[in-house]
Amino acid sequence: MIPILAPSLLAALSFIYLFGNQGWLKFVIEWFGLTTIYGLPGMVVAMSFASFPHAVMILLAGLALSDARLYEAADSMATPGWRKFLTITLPGARYGLISAALVVFTMAVSEFGVPKVIGGNYSVLAIDIYKQVVGQQNFSMGAVVGLVLLVPAVLAFVIDSAVRRRQKALLTARSVPYSPRPERLRDALLLLYVLAVSAVLLLVLGMAVFGSFVKVWPYNLSFTLNHYTYGFEEAGVEGAWRKQRGDGRLLRLDRRRGHLRRRLLAGEDRHREVGRLRLAAAADADAGDDADGGARHGAGHRLTSSSSTTRPIRSASCTARCRSW
Repeated sequence: MIPILAPSLLAALSFIYLFGNQGWLKFVIEWFGLTTIYGLPGMVVAMSFASFPHAVMILLAGLALSDARLYEAADSMATPGWRKFLTITLPGARYGLISAALVVFTMAVSEFGVPKVIGGNYSVLAIDIYKQVVGQQNFSMGAVVGLVLLVPAVLAFVIDSAVRRRQKALLTARSVPYSPRPERLRDALLLLYVLAVSAVLLLVLGMAVFGSFVKVWPYNLSFTLNHYTYGFEEAGVEGAWRKQRGDGRLLRLDRRRGHLRRRLLAGEDRHREVGRLRLAAAADADAGDDADGGARHGAGHRLTSSSSTTRPIRSASCTARCRSW
């Protein structure tokens, strides 16, 4: 399932690293009489890698509908294995094979990334649409080519729908799911085959991963992370991370400012409260002193009324309070 998680461009780039003009395995394509991977051979190989999991899932679903009663009847008649495959397995999976072929055909005929990267000068419908619309600004011709591309896709979809309905009709309530009997030699050989296919898939994926850490392929194979930094900057990930980091710092700074502001306000409130209490205490003291002072002033005035001096007597508490203020 690895190829279904990666874009088709990844397969094209990996096969260029492997079988391109500077590829590590260029001698492999020379065994098949090819001079370059660019063009139709590269497109076929890259699309085979990209569409492999889709075909596998459809074929697994088709083979899961096999009826075990047919195989039991064939075993009771001592039917050889190759005949059971041709008369039971293959006819039962024919609808799955047709459906898988149509799905792969639809993917390949509408693919744009693989022909653009590894197709070279080979012309396909998707590339023609791109040239007409982007290169020549001819939108009318691009629409015509798009409709031409749509016809085989719609036809494949109609055929696939009819095939699926017939495939569902094969499954009845009396059908028994088939489970193959274990056989050491056969299972070991098939395990080796599955491991070989998995190794090829991992090799293609690993080559793309290796190429992403290389400075300049194939001249400078030293390790670098510059491509990822540039990619993150182009995608806006690093800018968003920096913005988020800056926003976090601003948020922390705002929190600190708010905390200091609350402390200052609390201190000012406390000082106001203390000042208010002091003023209230002073007012109470003034009221008491005024009462005492008035009485003393009256007595002193009476004492000094007989003389020529009209100077009032100031109380000691009033003098002390004035000095403290």
